[in-house]
Amino acid sequence: MRRFFWLSVGRLFLREPRPVRARFTGFRLVLRGVLLLLLVVVGFAAYAAPRSSAFKVQHVLVEGTEQLSTGEVTRLSGVSGVSLWQALPATVEARLERAPYIARAEVDVGLSRTVHIAVTERVPRAVWRTARAIYLVDETGYVIEEVSSTLRLPTIEIADAPALRVGEKVDAVHLVFLLTLYAELPDEVRPVVEKLTYSTATGYTLVSTAGWTAVLGDVERVGVKAQVLRQVLTRRRVTFVDVSSPTTPYYRTARSHR
Repeated sequence: MRRFFWLSVGRLFLREPRPVRARFTGFRLVLRGVLLLLLVVVGFAAYAAPRSSAFKVQHVLVEGTEQLSTGEVTRLSGVSGVSLWQALPATVEARLERAPYIARAEVDVGLSRTVHIAVTERVPRAVWRTARAIYLVDETGYVIEEVSSTLRLPTIEIADAPALRVGEKVDAVHLVFLLTLYAELPDEVRPVVEKLTYSTATGYTLVSTAGWTAVLGDVERVGVKAQVLRQVLTRRRVTFVDVSSPTTPYYRTARSHR
């Protein structure tokens, strides 16, 4: 009797469970099929869209250029004919801003297969001349380009200045002195100014193509020195002027000494 009892209990707890019939089996199979189809469609679109001519850049509109041409900016951007999905604005902007003449770029990609590019250029404001090279620099001192000849821009010559590379900056003290001096000169005097030179021994000296030379000395009081020089040059035909001490200027004319 006891044996029969324990056998009955064992059968009750140890028997294998009967398989339960899953509900909605057909619905689940259909849902899986739909999801699989969607994945295939999305995957094909992701593969085909970048290669389709319907999604390639057809037009590039460029604004803000003076130093560079539209064609140069388009070439630098690298977006002409590429897929719209590859013309990422941040990437194109960074690529453009690596160009020395471009200070800032803003790129907008439209669904009409058109890329709009607005650039802010670096404009050459001065010529920086050393014993071995000539550079164009903007108003911040950024070296834009190395050139073979001097342009009609304010020019400073520093023989012992170190060599520079595009993207580096020149000494701001010398550049500010140069631009401040030129801004104070009379309009009729600027065209005959050849260059401003600097040496540690004599300081700044202005050399003209009209036959006169002006010594300005150190970097101090450039505005006052420029005003005194302006008064002397507009009133007398001089061959030499020294305004290193602007309160007691010295000048020589062709016939007299003073």
